[in-house]
Amino acid sequence: MPAIGAYTGAVFKRIAPKDFAVDDFLFAQQHLRITSFLYGLLRPLDGIRPYRLEGDVCLPEKGGLNMFDYWRPLLTDLFIDEIKRQGGVLVNLASGEMKGLFDWKRVEREVRVVTPDFQVWKDGRLKTVVIYAKMCRGEMVRYIIRNRIDHPDALRGFEWEGFRLDEAHSTPDHLLFTL
Repeated sequence: MPAIGAYTGAVFKRIAPKDFAVDDFLFAQQHLRITSFLYGLLRPLDGIRPYRLEGDVCLPEKGGLNMFDYWRPLLTDLFIDEIKRQGGVLVNLASGEMKGLFDWKRVEREVRVVTPDFQVWKDGRLKTVVIYAKMCRGEMVRYIIRNRIDHPDALRGFEWEGFRLDEAHSTPDHLLFTL
């Protein structure tokens, strides 16, 4: 099945590809990449079999490498080259864990990485509520696809369920959306 439909977590539920028009899928196929412990780096319409696999699984036939150590040398150059072909800017909406599939320091050196973050004000402090962060990441992917966003400045207009850009706590490469 298409990768974008194979995953069922909170992020992918909010992307809601079942509502996409053909042009949405075409834009997503060109601009969205999905990281996978089993398949590496996927485009939304790449065919996969549903699976469950954690990154700390070791591969005995590869000398006990875990999935991060296996993929990092295979994906980093490919990922950086693809980002450069697309204009040199990555909007990073992956979970923090997935950065381990790449030499992330090198990615940050060679391309511009813009990371949206979603937090809630509680007792006068900012806190990450994981389920909200996941839902917001999925909603932002959907927003990017449905609005054909091709520059990170356009993300400033994103709002969902009360989350909106907190200008005072944002930088050009770290966009903080708060509730």
